[in-house]
Amino acid sequence: MKKVVCMLVFNEMISDARVIKEAKTLSENNYKVIILSFKNNDQNFFERKLKFLIIHIKFIFRKKPNLFLRIILLFEILFKMMKLLLRIKPDIIHCHDIQPIYVAWLATKILKCKLVYDSHELEYDRNISKSLKPINRFYEKLFINRADQIIVSDGKYRAKIMIEKSDCIKPITYIKNHFPYNGKINPKISLTDLLNLDTDQIVIIYVGNLMEGRGIQNILSILKKNSEISLAILGLNYKSLMSNFSDYQIVSSRIYFLDPVHFLEIPNYCFGAKFGLALIENVCLSYYYSLPTKLFDYIASGVPILASNFPGIKEVVEDNLIGPIGVCVNPLDLEDTLSGVEKILNKENNLYFKKNIELVHKRLFNWEIQEKKLINLYSELLR
Repeated sequence: MKKVVCMLVFNEMISDARVIKEAKTLSENNYKVIILSFKNNDQNFFERKLKFLIIHIKFIFRKKPNLFLRIILLFEILFKMMKLLLRIKPDIIHCHDIQPIYVAWLATKILKCKLVYDSHELEYDRNISKSLKPINRFYEKLFINRADQIIVSDGKYRAKIMIEKSDCIKPITYIKNHFPYNGKINPKISLTDLLNLDTDQIVIIYVGNLMEGRGIQNILSILKKNSEISLAILGLNYKSLMSNFSDYQIVSSRIYFLDPVHFLEIPNYCFGAKFGLALIENVCLSYYYSLPTKLFDYIASGVPILASNFPGIKEVVEDNLIGPIGVCVNPLDLEDTLSGVEKILNKENNLYFKKNIELVHKRLFNWEIQEKKLINLYSELLR
């Protein structure tokens, strides 16, 4: 009989590639997976995705205009999650991020089941308001050792902080958000074709949410300094945020916004870009020790990377076991960033990076390697 896994997700699951990959892997390895996530208006309340079930939680206070209603919304969501957990009676509760961990822990006490805490962010210091940081720190420290197993998506650097600052003593497994390996990269269309540009046009790509701390000013400065470069942004349209920067008006005609796509389609939109951007800023420890998912999206797309010279990122881009696949720069040093742009646009360098990318994706950075660790963790959990 299949063991039942219930995943708690504090978002609408529209583009949460990590949750989808983990659920797919578990469902293909003899687990019955049910995901509890927020209701999205474009989806049915109960719908089947692949081999697992998603239950979308509908709630009354959809908008959050003030702190009072946000608190009510939080309690409403947690109450409805608890009701569903008690009805489903899972063998394992897999809690994605910190927000629902109280309900997850309480349900494990009632149902006598196991708890997995899957940390997507470093709660000790993440990019949120100063007033919320101490709350998140206390909340995680209070519950982190109540889990049976802990997953950290960004590896040893974040885990070290969790151990030192949150007194974590539970087993930690690093399961990184790598892209599945689908053989040789050969999309039918290139980025220049998608944007209806000349094939010799220099186009660079940014994948994901563009927000404060993600290098907006540096990205605009690259376009300002090199009039031959155009930028495609694949994700939610943050044009209004970019318009707050004075350089945006100067370069806006060379910026193209593409709507979000299913994560498996990302290589079809990135292919042909000269390089991908991951100029994360050191605004918090969660960013400094991050391994942005976009790194692995670029790798799966065969696109060299211009990224911040932070520890985890540098290990992937420049210090992996096969060879460099891009250039790491100081994101606060414009001259260093522009020098990195020149290096990565050099024809010989670009070809060299692309050659390494294909091997890196096949041998080092793919979901097929990571999912084995997830399967082993679950086997250990149920012994």
